[in-house]
Amino acid sequence: MENKTEKIPSLKEGQIKKLPVDVQTFEDLRMGNYIYIDKTKHVFDMIDGGRIFFLSRPRRFGKSLFLSTLQALFEDKKYLFEGLYIYDKWEWGTEYPIIKIDFSDIRVNSIEALIEDLQATLEWNAGNNNIKIEYGNESIAKKFSGLIKKLYEVKKQKVVILIDEYDKAIRNNLDKSEKERDGIREVLRDFYEVIKGNDAYIRFVFLTGLLEINGLSFFSGLNNVRNITLKSQFSDICGYTQTELESNFDYYITEMAKAIGYDKKETLKEIKDCYDGYTWDGKTKMYNPYSVLNALADKEFNNYWFESGTSASLEKFIRNNPMQDFDFEEIYFLWSDLTIVNLDAIEPEIMLFRNGYLTIKDIEQEHGKTIGCTFVWPNAEVKESAKKIALFAMYELKSKKLANLRKPFLESFKSFDEELFNKTLSSFISLISYKKAPKGEAAYQALFGTSLDIMGFNILNELPTSKGRPDIVIIYGDTAIIIEVKYVEIDKKVQKGNKKVFEKRLNEKIESGIKAALKQIAEKKYYERFELEYDKVLLIGLVFAQKGQKARAKFERIK
Repeated sequence: MENKTEKIPSLKEGQIKKLPVDVQTFEDLRMGNYIYIDKTKHVFDMIDGGRIFFLSRPRRFGKSLFLSTLQALFEDKKYLFEGLYIYDKWEWGTEYPIIKIDFSDIRVNSIEALIEDLQATLEWNAGNNNIKIEYGNESIAKKFSGLIKKLYEVKKQKVVILIDEYDKAIRNNLDKSEKERDGIREVLRDFYEVIKGNDAYIRFVFLTGLLEINGLSFFSGLNNVRNITLKSQFSDICGYTQTELESNFDYYITEMAKAIGYDKKETLKEIKDCYDGYTWDGKTKMYNPYSVLNALADKEFNNYWFESGTSASLEKFIRNNPMQDFDFEEIYFLWSDLTIVNLDAIEPEIMLFRNGYLTIKDIEQEHGKTIGCTFVWPNAEVKESAKKIALFAMYELKSKKLANLRKPFLESFKSFDEELFNKTLSSFISLISYKKAPKGEAAYQALFGTSLDIMGFNILNELPTSKGRPDIVIIYGDTAIIIEVKYVEIDKKVQKGNKKVFEKRLNEKIESGIKAALKQIAEKKYYERFELEYDKVLLIGLVFAQKGQKARAKFERIK
């Protein structure tokens, strides 16, 4: 029960609330005088309108903090909620027994490990509620059911169940055999079915994850679950709106503006360009909280969310399910595609959406029924991050090997050394297996441009000009380097014929492609916007040929 003597500490004169960087526990946040964006209206609306809820949001978007808020509420820690929306609306005085399961702390690499860690988690929950429970040889589902009943019997209150990353065991094993996946899914299906079977003993259930997977009892067996992931009412349940950002972080925005030499308006625009753009209803724009907090703390702009680590299961999935095109601006999907029915037929774009690399631009409805939605990149940094994941996963490029190419590429740009560039280019294509070689011009453009970006070059991909878009622009000091990429291929019949004839025709086609690339730059005058701003302008016509077996470039310096 609540300790009546506890209360949230008051701020001292002149003291500013702290930035909650990496603070994911509601009690620590409130007692430590950190900034808290009040999301308790959503808590009240949920509990007032149902009992079993599911929410999907990307990693580091505030799901764990929201779960922690629910936990504190059901633990009857009234003092933590003083001044918040729910404070005078909740009926205080009842502490509910809580079962909390966080699958990010559970081994999921095998059925045995999954069951063993689930049992340990159930035993921890029993101890945390000051009860003892004896487990025999029952299944993990029966042990879960027994814990719910025991808590209800001892505590004389219905049980609250909070489950984080409910689908991790499925996501992390998508590359396993069908038999292994079915075994894990069977364990989880039986485990989640317990919730339905013990409805009479349960007060509230909240689960988070990434995927909606049919075949787990949570979705297919529970007919009263509310999936609030894409509901407008809960669109701002995690993350920050524009109003929340400006009204709660004004001091830190002002300090950041001073540090980077911008005015406040410019700083807000840059924050918006970098970290805004996420929406789950096609209307309400949300900021990534992790990136915003780190940017304000460091007083600089970086791609914090991507650099904090990518999902190993996502990289593994993209490697096994290559994207045909990751340079699109938007893409349409039927609404039914968002629910996973067949684990062997998940579209890569759906995985990118669930992992936070794509967001909803708009939702199509007809006669009150939702038909489909259009996905877009939330912002430029997220798009580039997704490209990097695709490159590493699809082509198995290694950052270390790419890093070794930075110095010779840089020297070729500084000294306008075409020979050195072509030599380094040969080293670059040797890193890519013929079996994993890209297909088509757009893929090679994305591959090379993103690889240069990974090497640390200042890349402006597809920078618009008045007459079109150059493929890649590199800015280095007082030099602008404009690269146009082409791809050529010789017919398979010629490949099987005379080797000398094949080589001659391929070289002719490469030379023709280089001329076409340089001609396009000249005719479109891509260089015009850079001539006044930069002392030197270098044009490069670059051709990849025969699935990356060859590549060659030609330099033209116009200034």
